[in-house]
Amino acid sequence: MKQINRTNLLKYIPYQRYFYWLLILLFVSCENSIRESKEAENQTIETNKSANKYSYHVLEYSPANWGYQLFQSGNLLIEQKHIPAIQGIRGFSSKQKAETTANYVLQKIKNGEFPPTLSPEELEILGVLD
Repeated sequence: MKQINRTNLLKYIPYQRYFYWLLILLFVSCENSIRESKEAENQTIETNKSANKYSYHVLEYSPANWGYQLFQSGNLLIEQKHIPAIQGIRGFSSKQKAETTANYVLQKIKNGEFPPTLSPEELEILGVLD
């Protein structure tokens, strides 16, 4: 019987075939891992969307100068001290006008629009401009 030494052993083992199989296995396992992490991320995002609770506070920053703060799950999301989308720095003239705008902006956020933008036309339709 012929004795096989270490250098002759390399001739008998088809390393190339094992190497290719190892690469294929590695590729497939990485692809599955990426797919699973994306699915988990999507589930997390959907869970967070349903868990979000939005609220607002209307504040009087100075006499006849009202604004609002929007909160997401108790955390401050937006503070609006001035009327958005118009030239100049002035707040809403009444608590009701600030509250109307805060409700409208919260609806935009709940509908997936972030950052929520307002146009002067929207403010006019809401009736919050003097």
